[in-house]
Amino acid sequence: MSSTPSVTVAALLASRPDAFGLPLDLLAGADGLERVITSPHIQKTGLALAGFHEYLKRGRVLIFGESEIRYLESLDVAARVSALRLALTLDFPCVLITGGFTPPVELVIEAERARVPLLKTTTPTPTAIAKLASILEDSLAERTILHAVLMDVLGLGVLISGESGIGKS
Repeated sequence: MSSTPSVTVAALLASRPDAFGLPLDLLAGADGLERVITSPHIQKTGLALAGFHEYLKRGRVLIFGESEIRYLESLDVAARVSALRLALTLDFPCVLITGGFTPPVELVIEAERARVPLLKTTTPTPTAIAKLASILEDSLAERTILHAVLMDVLGLGVLISGESGIGKS
């Protein structure tokens, strides 16, 4: 029986993403650090804030870049809180603010209330998405342990597998 590969937000933070050029700071939602990320694909859509949820996928990190932060800033406080509450009820493991933008105070409050980790990086959005996707692809990659020997035959890799001790070497 195979289970879906996953990594918690706490494990992502502990994996030292800053070593890959993606410094992450936890701003709120520490109670939700055990939420699981199940997809290396990033959810980049401001539509979640506008109440359009049809194409949002669970298990993905939700990115708030400049357009999402500016959209939130354009709303009055009541509309901002309403949009955030609706978006944060979805099954996102965490929200990552890119580009070093300062989140509206309501975002910090609502993330804490919903127990959704709110992360921030100074890395620009396209670079942050690429680096985070790379980290998650490695963390979520299926791994198998088997007895085998790998040979190079005229530049072609050949893997011979079998039980231990049957003479593969």
